[in-house]
Amino acid sequence: MTNSGKKIWPEVQKVHETKRYELILIGSEISKRIEDNDGMLDENIFKLKNLNFLEISRTKLATIPKQISFIENLTSFLCHSNELVELPAEIGLLKNLKNLDLSNNKIVRLPAEIGNLTELFTVNLSGNLLDSLFPLVKLSKLAVLDISRNNFKSLPDDLGSVQLEHLAELNASFNQLEELSQNLALLPSLKLFNLENNTLTNIPANLSQCVKLKDLLLKENKLKDNRLKKLVEQNKMKPIIEYLEKTYVEELKKKPQEKSKASKKKKIVDQANEYDLIKIYHCQDQQFISKEIMINESVNDVRPFILCVIFRSIDLETNGNLKKFLNLQTKLHDEECQKRTLATIATHDLQNVGDKLCYGVEDPTKIELVPLGRKNPIEASEYFFKLMDEAEAERKAKKRNQLSGIYKYLSLLEKQEKFAFLQDSETIISLPPLTNAEKTRMSQSTKDVLVEITSSVSLEICKKVMEKLIIGMFQVGIVSKLDLSQQVEDLNLENNEEQKLRQIILVQQVKIVDSKSCLKNVYPSRVDFNFKEVANLSTEIKVLRMYDEN
Repeated sequence: MTNSGKKIWPEVQKVHETKRYELILIGSEISKRIEDNDGMLDENIFKLKNLNFLEISRTKLATIPKQISFIENLTSFLCHSNELVELPAEIGLLKNLKNLDLSNNKIVRLPAEIGNLTELFTVNLSGNLLDSLFPLVKLSKLAVLDISRNNFKSLPDDLGSVQLEHLAELNASFNQLEELSQNLALLPSLKLFNLENNTLTNIPANLSQCVKLKDLLLKENKLKDNRLKKLVEQNKMKPIIEYLEKTYVEELKKKPQEKSKASKKKKIVDQANEYDLIKIYHCQDQQFISKEIMINESVNDVRPFILCVIFRSIDLETNGNLKKFLNLQTKLHDEECQKRTLATIATHDLQNVGDKLCYGVEDPTKIELVPLGRKNPIEASEYFFKLMDEAEAERKAKKRNQLSGIYKYLSLLEKQEKFAFLQDSETIISLPPLTNAEKTRMSQSTKDVLVEITSSVSLEICKKVMEKLIIGMFQVGIVSKLDLSQQVEDLNLENNEEQKLRQIILVQQVKIVDSKSCLKNVYPSRVDFNFKEVANLSTEIKVLRMYDEN
């Protein structure tokens, strides 16, 4: 390695000689070398093509040369607490970059090319002079974004994008934010949103529709809503989000409506004339590939009944729909399933479900899964006892016996020697009646849904719960995203003043077989989904089978 007659920095030489993948340059001695080198880094750094971690911090470095792009295997670039004003566009060529830390510099503007780094997982830009960002729509893997202590007066428009499906932490504190976009509610994974020390006067109530939001930090703003302001001062996270949700519901109710008697009468007539439609596709349909589930006879003594369907093209992307869908399941678990004692519903993102599905039972010490909301695999027995410990801690903390969330279902498994599970060719995806696996977690980008209902009581209970789920989906508008006029034309459906199509759900059959591949059942069969016998339906539900019933 050469340095144009200048001495190679010892850290760089060591990395070169030992073929290490990490280079760290920190502090006053490095800063002095940069000054002695006309404000530049040792050019040999950019010849370390195998480097995957580079940190340069607490120096007077003001410029990153365009040769940074030569370190093509770089996954972490930490260049914080320097005197950077700008970055070269060539940084956008670091296609493997996952972690970028440019905090505590003097950066005024960032190159748009950073928006092409599709592997980015964490980005820290705090403590700069930024008032705008690079495009975000391609950064679907981004999980953590820190833009605190900058000069933002508004957040970027594309920050409220469903493409940012993994963004869990967003820190925009200590800026000059005056208002927030309604689109921020589209972030499906947002857990922590820090907006402290801004100049916000109003908070969009629809933020409460972020399904996973747990921490909404709003201190030191100029909030006009006194009730919200008080909750913020008391630092009560859950009541803040509950208050926003209540406000959101009230806002929906206040939307302009026709008040004349004539219009009200017309609305009643229209509802009577409308109908919803279920289109059922065969399990061997050529357009859609279904799933087949092999049921092991060993389930007979534990949880013998299972049925599944696939919902196609379901609209969970529309703001609030995912939360409505999850709330509907919770309601059914509490009411129709009687706290999961009769049956349990599990919903899976079909695109993440593998083949060779098998429903069986096993000793919980021999079952391993990554439960919903967790990152690492764990034995089912260990997971169960861990939840028991957490439940006991919750009892003591709240000083009451009533448990919440998953804890209230632990008693269903206390005396079971074996646990039921559903697995695909790769891993366990469900552990009824307790949890799903993280692998098949639902999100706003989910299009096709595998619904699994299991019971220790009867198959009829499973069918009843499934029908209630479909009725509830129609009632809250969780339906297939389709061009209704095109459907009417293609299928020659009734769509006139007497009969008007309102919504459609596409359903595909799922086949259950035994260990010898003999058919046990196909659901829904031709005798299922008889909604004419269901009382008190506000809108008629019709069923259209897209196959020959003979």
